[in-house]
Amino acid sequence: MDSFLEIETWYEYENFIEEVNLLILERPGYEVDETSFVQNLLRTKRISNFQKFKDSKGKIFILPIDPIEVTSTEIRELISNNEDVSALLNRDVYQFIKDQNLYK
Repeated sequence: MDSFLEIETWYEYENFIEEVNLLILERPGYEVDETSFVQNLLRTKRISNFQKFKDSKGKIFILPIDPIEVTSTEIRELISNNEDVSALLNRDVYQFIKDQNLYK
């Protein structure tokens, strides 16, 4: 959501949003101003049915999430200290990090 709120600064955003669908993750502390360009964009492109999202382009789907309170920097530090971060990462991503001995 934080990046999406600045969509007007994206390179050729007008073309981009017509060619793809955007899945926006809600984040606490990032609200859409009712008078903003982003709000107008949501009025015309937001959908609430995910099936429509998969079968089209130029749509925006906002996914509510329950974010975890950890940063990527903190995860890398935990890994470098040989801490188990398996609960914080996708299983395949965690396995890749271990296999490649990353962040050590």
